[in-house]
Amino acid sequence: MQKRRPHNKSRNGCRNCKKRHVKCDEEGPPCGNCFVRGLEDCSFPTPPSLSSQDGSSAGAQSAFSDLSPEAMQKFELELLHRWSTSTYQSLCTIPEDQHWIQVGIPRWGLKHEFLLNGVFCLSAFEIALCGGAVLENDPKVYVKLALEYYDRASRLYRTELNRITPENIKSVYVFSSIAVLINMAIPQCESMAGDDAPQSIMVRMMALFDLLVGGAAIVVENIDLLMADPEAVAPMKAGLESLNSAPTGPLPSKIEAALTRAYEIVDKGVHVPGEHDADAREAALIRVQMYRTTVSALRMCYVEDSKELIKGICIAFPGLAGQGFADELKSSEPIALFLMMHWGVLLHHLGKTIWWAKTIGARMVHEISEMLLQSHIAPLSGTEELRDGVAWAREEVGLPPFDDTMDQD
Repeated sequence: MQKRRPHNKSRNGCRNCKKRHVKCDEEGPPCGNCFVRGLEDCSFPTPPSLSSQDGSSAGAQSAFSDLSPEAMQKFELELLHRWSTSTYQSLCTIPEDQHWIQVGIPRWGLKHEFLLNGVFCLSAFEIALCGGAVLENDPKVYVKLALEYYDRASRLYRTELNRITPENIKSVYVFSSIAVLINMAIPQCESMAGDDAPQSIMVRMMALFDLLVGGAAIVVENIDLLMADPEAVAPMKAGLESLNSAPTGPLPSKIEAALTRAYEIVDKGVHVPGEHDADAREAALIRVQMYRTTVSALRMCYVEDSKELIKGICIAFPGLAGQGFADELKSSEPIALFLMMHWGVLLHHLGKTIWWAKTIGARMVHEISEMLLQSHIAPLSGTEELRDGVAWAREEVGLPPFDDTMDQD
């Protein structure tokens, strides 16, 4: 039997989130998950009570209400200073990014509060995780502020998504990227936030996938607006030029072997019926093609990562893999989990130089490898390709061989 993946329950969640067994933010309709996925049928079994809404709002403001206006202003000055001297660097993928991220984003944030709150949030998380605080020595203070700035930003952001215009498209696009980094930072701060029962990293990564796929959709749907904005189009063009500026060399043999093995897992893991069942055969072939496209997306990320021209190129993987793969992942399909593990390896290498990705990759590989090898999922269970793939991924992120961890349990 395949293990049911862990999830946090939403007592008043919408019907879609309950059906998918994911945590609902209980806002809307539409809730955040349904909005990102483009679902129009978001509905709640019973409307959240007024007292429940009031309690949630009061809780969200608690950290801010503990501070005087003067103290709050000082914290925001510290966070803005941190952004302009340090945090912005972790978003720069190419040299051309520096000015618009360091100077442009705070300036746009003055016009769009959701973006400014995102800036404050990410800066607070960097202080909590990397040190260098000015006003408080306790990192928990900055974690608490970060979470509440993100709560503010998310609520305002969902409103902006309902009315994208030439004036806000740039800020909407940028915040969708910042939100991804925030959601990578959050799991690393769980102990500081006093979370006694940390959420499964895969539950968080599935939500992250929604953000990334949703962000890619925002770009595609509003590409004309973005291309009409000189400040937005310049870094996009520079990024495309960087992709084409260096020849593609061979990948290391172990990575080539891992990607070849991924194709083999796809071919072995998807049963394609014979001609007698045309509909099932067509559905299976579409699924095979979707997975093979996902492996091609992984290859592209590994190739571009090896060139070292665009820092963090692997963050593009969910958008390249697409909604079909995201849906398979949410259903805990073993092939999707196996391929996701390869993205975890890329994130682990990124985490060696970028603070918001520091522990995500290794945690992802650890959790997925246990899910794959401890469950009995035909037709992949016990196959050489599966065990070799898991062994390679664990070695890449510095985890012990799986058999060793089993002996310790």
